[in-house]
Amino acid sequence: MIRAKEYSLEGESLKTIYLGGGTPSILSPEAIKEIIDITTTIFKLEEGAEITIEANPDTLGESKLADLIGIGINRISIGVQSLSDKYLMAIGRSHDADTARRIIKTCRSVGFKNISLDLIYALPDQQLNEWLVTLEEVISFSPEHISVYGLIIEKGTTFYHRLSNGRIKIMPEEDQIDMYIAAVEMLNKAGYIHYEISNFCLPGYSCAHNMLYWDRNEYLGIGAGAHSYIGNKRFSNTDFIEDYISKAGSGDMHSKTEELTWRDQLVDAIIFGIRKIEGIDMDYIRRRFDADPIMLFGPSMQKLIDADIIAIASNRIRLTPKGILLADQAAVELLSPSHN
Repeated sequence: MIRAKEYSLEGESLKTIYLGGGTPSILSPEAIKEIIDITTTIFKLEEGAEITIEANPDTLGESKLADLIGIGINRISIGVQSLSDKYLMAIGRSHDADTARRIIKTCRSVGFKNISLDLIYALPDQQLNEWLVTLEEVISFSPEHISVYGLIIEKGTTFYHRLSNGRIKIMPEEDQIDMYIAAVEMLNKAGYIHYEISNFCLPGYSCAHNMLYWDRNEYLGIGAGAHSYIGNKRFSNTDFIEDYISKAGSGDMHSKTEELTWRDQLVDAIIFGIRKIEGIDMDYIRRRFDADPIMLFGPSMQKLIDADIIAIASNRIRLTPKGILLADQAAVELLSPSHN
């Protein structure tokens, strides 16, 4: 309510609600219903709005899943990560493979018609054939959406300490690339549309919430550590739950607020837009920034075209199959001040 008043958002229409960050599925269905009810008293929920909850398999059961459908959750995103107990144990997951299999089937049996499964590849000592076995089994469940992410080792994590102590090794980049390419090929063959670098869906099931981010639409984040983008301002809430709760009454939960310049907005448009397989709409750049993309990025674009990293087709700047593996570098090159 505080944020809605602050940004004059009361009564605005919502296309999506996304319950994510941490493990919201540990909450009771009653608590989740209360969150949705409060949200829909402040905002108007559009007909057919996508309402997603992120979940870990070991926080779910048949009764809870049925209750989630009953309160309006119509999309569930499950952090499966792997269907190998060896690798689930290696990355410290609290569920085993059989639990994940059972919950995926239960989601379908209780009535979920939009199931998304998250997977991680390039795990320590993982072999290509092991990755493909997991992927093949996941496809056999026919989820509407599959996300595949390469393992990222964050500083301060157990993985990081193991890496520092020489107990594990990072998979060579060429092997990671082989795993990614194999996943793209297998998923495409199974009928999944590759619509963003890490995301695949059956026709009509792209994640509407994430598309709002990638298309630079406004969003409001509620809760500790949540990020928002409204009126060309980007802001985030404090990461500390106790601090967030103590300040919630006054509305002073921000840890950082940033007003985006013309250049900042252009950077966002390129970084997010280049990740989409459909690419960056050059007409959007012309309308939004009152500038010709050829004038803005001409030398950079030509360099990337010559290197077979991007292609220009149907008035869009798209990554090539080679370029998909170099998306970050492509964005940096396009925005390089030496060329713009």
